[in-house]
Amino acid sequence: KTSDLIPLCHPLALSKVDGQSLSSVQITPAVAAAAVNALQRLHDCGIAHGNLTLGNMLLVQQPADTASDTEPEQLTRGPVHRVILIDLGCATLASEQQRQIEMQHLRHKLASEQRRHIVMQHLQDKLARYAAAAAAAPAVAAGAAPRSGVAVSRSAISH
Repeated sequence: KTSDLIPLCHPLALSKVDGQSLSSVQITPAVAAAAVNALQRLHDCGIAHGNLTLGNMLLVQQPADTASDTEPEQLTRGPVHRVILIDLGCATLASEQQRQIEMQHLRHKLASEQRRHIVMQHLQDKLARYAAAAAAAPAVAAGAAPRSGVAVSRSAISH
């Protein structure tokens, strides 16, 4: 019965939440853990989100001393990442198997985003090194042939 779930699912609320969509932030291990925790809390109520995308998850940072669901040892580590699920229009009471599939899908998305960030960082580092090398050798960057260390004169060729 749905009304029996409400006390168990107190995070379900209709209110304005200020945060950033997970589709627009770097997915760090702490952010990924917060996202998994948010979905697990929903799943603990027997509910599947039904339209789970990174765009339907908001990252909210709050001071550690105001975080009610953090571990005591985390209270001294600065801001706590908390993820809020939004757009629950497709949410349904779901079987354990459906919830497991949804969780697996989220973990895959988060891992893919973490790998994408690593690749993008690697490419940005390469571009920065190339730009630094181009600035150090403007003739090469402008298209002039690089000079070698061997000089050949015309008189040496004609003999």
